[in-house]
Amino acid sequence: MIHPREGHCLAAIGSQFIYAIGSRLYNTSKTCEVFSIETNEWREQPELNRNRYLSTAVSLAERYIYVMGGYEPQVTDIERLDTQGSGASYWELIKVYSPGLENDIKYWFGSCPVSQTEILIFGGKKDGASSGSSYLFDTAQKQIIKTGNLPNKDTFYQRTFLLKGGKVYAYGYENDNAYIYSIQSRQWTKK
Repeated sequence: MIHPREGHCLAAIGSQFIYAIGSRLYNTSKTCEVFSIETNEWREQPELNRNRYLSTAVSLAERYIYVMGGYEPQVTDIERLDTQGSGASYWELIKVYSPGLENDIKYWFGSCPVSQTEILIFGGKKDGASSGSSYLFDTAQKQIIKTGNLPNKDTFYQRTFLLKGGKVYAYGYENDNAYIYSIQSRQWTKK
């Protein structure tokens, strides 16, 4: 990496690029860089609009990267980078209105794409308290929709999630539980 990082988030675009976003090493950071698997090198990318650490990043359609939450910005200050074409030159700041999400979650939450336009947001912390809340972010409509809660309050810091057969599989950080989200029913169960 070009910049030392701690508390950053990562996102992959296909099997070609890995993006490292934000940090809190020394000071919070807006920096972003990308690693190319093909050339085996890091390159600087446009800075974000907000300092980010303990944030979550999600890639959609092998093109877009969405960065949400973190310790400093409002969780509803979502940033998007279009990694192809002219959109790759800046991070778009998307402000969504969701008092429920703002009251429930700020950092250490899980997020997983569940369609070409929707991102599931779940668990996490705010003001030191864990959350069991769950939401869908519709990227096309730029709105947040409440879904069924997790069976337990939990965080998902630095976790990977699996989408398979219409379900999201998640493994909690605090409670050592496996959770399953049904996209059809918008409900969580515990395994």
